[in-house]
Amino acid sequence: MIILLATQQKQAFLIIAYHQPVLLQQLVSQIDNINCDIYIHYDNKSVLPEIVVLHSSLVFTNRIDVKWGKQSLIEAELILFEAAFQKGPYDFYHLLSGQDLLLQQISVVLDFFGNHTNTNFVGFGQYDGWYFWDYNKKRAKAQMDSILLKYGQMKYGSQWCSLTQSAVNILVTEKLDIQKYFYGLDSADEFYKQTVLLAHNQSFYDIKNQFNGNQRHIDWSNGGPNPKTFDKSDLSVLLSIPRMFARKFNIEHMDVINAIIAKTNQKEIEPQLQQNIQDVRDISA
Repeated sequence: MIILLATQQKQAFLIIAYHQPVLLQQLVSQIDNINCDIYIHYDNKSVLPEIVVLHSSLVFTNRIDVKWGKQSLIEAELILFEAAFQKGPYDFYHLLSGQDLLLQQISVVLDFFGNHTNTNFVGFGQYDGWYFWDYNKKRAKAQMDSILLKYGQMKYGSQWCSLTQSAVNILVTEKLDIQKYFYGLDSADEFYKQTVLLAHNQSFYDIKNQFNGNQRHIDWSNGGPNPKTFDKSDLSVLLSIPRMFARKFNIEHMDVINAIIAKTNQKEIEPQLQQNIQDVRDISA
């Protein structure tokens, strides 16, 4: 059953993925709705999977070889933003990874963002001196100084976000400046959007709480360089937290994925879609 909202305009879901097509299919199936268009950048190093939708428009964008934390990740984001922007306008552009899942039914997600038009969901870290630890090491001092001179400040946070038409217009229009000022810096995907959009006086949902601000549940409690991969111990939180998205998931913990899918699916799952998901699982086994 697909719920159509009378006043609902379309929203775009932009996914950066590189492996685990079974998980990617589950994410796409959660989104699959006539009010949603889906754009996927699938890493050029990987074999392009067959992903099935019944209701959404699905677009695989041009592909590049993505290296996490490098400028190629910004390139992949901009490829997605440009592809969707050219087909838009959309009320929102949701940037997700292929290891994300929706924590709510798609109708709830669409309603939530539809009730916050003209508001960007971007996570901001709270330590203003975050970049000084390697100011003279990995990152180029002169380049960072030029960013400060142009934009007046540098802010950082999670790369995953939900942006308005206005915000994506800024990023697409200023693509050459983004390339000039941010390319070549490590992990610039985690501060170019915050820095540029704040300089343009965009409106944000919550600038004080990073993961409420972008409506993503991401667990960094393990203290490592990567967020925790959810397992059974996380289920009670995942099933009760009111945020819209979560990461990261892995098919090694399929029981967790299945529990989230059971919560977010409509009561009646189209038999054709269920068979398509199983077909993808069989191909990937």
